Amino acid sequence: MDEKNIAEIVLSCEDTLITGSINCDKSFKYSKTNIPGSDDIIDAFLEQYEGCTCEESCSLDSCVCLQYFGAAYTEDQTIKSSVLKESSQPVLECGMMCTCCRQLCNNRIVQKGIKKKLEVFKTESKGYGLRTLENIAVLHFVCEYAGEVINGEEAKHRMAATESSNKDNYLIVVREYWKEQVLLTYVDPQKVGNIGRFINHSCDPNLVMVPVRNNHSVPRLALFASKDIIAGEELTFNYSGASRVSLPSKSCIESTKVLPHLFEITDSKVDIRQVKRKPCYCGSNLCKGFMPYDKDLI
Repeated sequence: MDEKNIAEIVLSCEDTLITGSINCDKSFKYSKTNIPGSDDIIDAFLEQYEGCTCEESCSLDSCVCLQYFGAAYTEDQTIKSSVLKESSQPVLECGMMCTCCRQLCNNRIVQKGIKKKLEVFKTESKGYGLRTLENIAVLHFVCEYAGEVINGEEAKHRMAATESSNKDNYLIVVREYWKEQVLLTYVDPQKVGNIGRFINHSCDPNLVMVPVRNNHSVPRLALFASKDIIAGEELTFNYSGASRVSLPSKSCIESTKVLPHLFEITDSKVDIRQVKRKPCYCGSNLCKGFMPYDKDLI
């Protein structure tokens, strides 16, 4: 990377619970949530769900947002473990068109943003990382993975450019399975993004990603704690989408299908020898040795 284009960015000016600073390209812009990264995506951001007509808080009896797919959150403002199962329903929060109270409504979790103190730090072998400065209980919301939402062709173009210039790749492909459809969303926080871009991959992570919608059809990529996390621990999620949610006194929930994910190459038409697989340095007992790679970006 050209050192003339490098600048130190203090992150706390955008998210008040974030500490630390990073050295990155001067063109990088911080955004708390997703933005359209290509013209054909703008319309999807402009579309708005009709919304509910609740007066204060929402309930399943009165709120049309909850009636679409059911309540995704508990009264303790954690995501329900049932949402993380393979047969889970989509998550729809109340949005701007809803008349319910933003402070009182329990169906507004991700949009309220980060609630725990987090810190960007320099790891020994993985570049920057993100850790928590407070304990985080399992199933609590931690942060979003936000960036530019782009189309598939633009994603392939950016992926090729990233590999040719030997830059770090932040692009993620989200697959959602709904009935007979597979919905694809491409999010790239390389030039515009939030704190989520500094979360490293792990084959045994402590976060799980869930697509959440609240205003339009473009999902927000929400990261929830998949186990109890202690202060000082690095935050990680599995870039392949595989996850295990450890619940107290209960068996683990495993999911690799409905949750958003980057697949490792399994297509027989793809010659894996032509793909530059990056080594994984997560250090867990479950480490597969290489980072996940999405066949649709080849």
